[in-house]
Amino acid sequence: MKPALLFSRQLILLFLAGWLITSCSFFAGKENQNPSYHLTQEELQLLQPGDIIMRQGFGAVSHAIGEYLNEPIRVSHVALLSKANNGEWQVIQSISQRVSNTDGLQTQDLATFVSESETNSIVVVRFKGYQSEPGLNLRIEQAALRYLEQQVPFDHSFSLEDSARFFCSELIWRLFLIEAEVDIFEKMDKEVRRERLRFASFFDTDHFEVIINHHPNKDQP
Repeated sequence: MKPALLFSRQLILLFLAGWLITSCSFFAGKENQNPSYHLTQEELQLLQPGDIIMRQGFGAVSHAIGEYLNEPIRVSHVALLSKANNGEWQVIQSISQRVSNTDGLQTQDLATFVSESETNSIVVVRFKGYQSEPGLNLRIEQAALRYLEQQVPFDHSFSLEDSARFFCSELIWRLFLIEAEVDIFEKMDKEVRRERLRFASFFDTDHFEVIINHHPNKDQP
């Protein structure tokens, strides 16, 4: 590719990232629905409260963001799995009011969350520390529910120093930092915005094991 064209492409990606990244869901579920996409009953049986679920949203914008973040397994949103009062699976997540009726912490039933994802994009990982500390996953879940009750707003500045607002992956990071005293972002350069937005930390085998991975390139970290 010619240098001028490459530079133009990079500018376009940076513009899209700067304009649209203000919703951590990257318009997932707003451009299309995918009602035939779901987790099987066998996969649902594998889930535990406190597991982490990731997905790729629909459309050109999400793909542009994927190019901007440049990760082997492309996902555009992360949430925490929880059991609702009715016993059904739900996710606890942080989303901007630009794409949601609620700004910040909110719940969504798992079936809808999956149906707002590209086919073969769902990944579920589990914190390895759950094995050595029984009940930690439930403490993580309860801490997320407390943030939900507090109606913590979305962090439009994407700052890890502001503990009063969370973007999607910041919510997960803070839960483990406080409840498990583990910095799951320890290997990233927190001073670089693009690094803070990447999802590579959730594929770090020092901290997480993959429970479900629908991605075609699932063998990549």
